[in-house]
Amino acid sequence: MIDDLKYIECNGTKYPIAFTFNVWADIQKKYGMIDTWSELIQRDGQEPDIEALRYGLYLAINEGIDIENEKTGSDRPYLTEKQVGRLLIDIATVLKQMQQVIIDQAGADEGKNMTTGQSQKA
Repeated sequence: MIDDLKYIECNGTKYPIAFTFNVWADIQKKYGMIDTWSELIQRDGQEPDIEALRYGLYLAINEGIDIENEKTGSDRPYLTEKQVGRLLIDIATVLKQMQQVIIDQAGADEGKNMTTGQSQKA
């Protein structure tokens, strides 16, 4: 489980965001490969595929809400894809925040996996 939940801010409201295996599995199911989705949202010199961006953000925010609810005992409601689409006013900022969360969480997961792997070898 993600120990340190990350947040993105849209229109003055913070939303928890988590790119877990659950999110990656759903992205892979829809787009075939995670790299395909990644290429759609990170096009050099072109605008991102808005549907792909909205879908990934929808999954990641709702996964974050689920984790936050489990940790705090709250019952923050999930967002619909339409609600997430309303958050995408400043696409460049949201995309940059998403990318940083992905990098941060991937690095944290690698560190944990390396630690786990080392302790298993010992």
